[in-house]
Amino acid sequence: MIRRIFMGWHFQRLLMLILGLTYLFFSIFDFTLIGIIFSTFILSQAVFGYGCAAGNCPID
Repeated sequence: MIRRIFMGWHFQRLLMLILGLTYLFFSIFDFTLIGIIFSTFILSQAVFGYGCAAGNCPID
């Protein structure tokens, strides 16, 4: 079940998810709007997987 959910995920995507969640937590804690906006952008890239333009970033 877990393996099926994270299929297609690689190290960079997992790292972006962890960093985005950490930055969002601290941005909410400090009440910084620009931090919340930036962290939601990083999180959306990690969750939806659109970090590379047109999929031209192969990871071997």
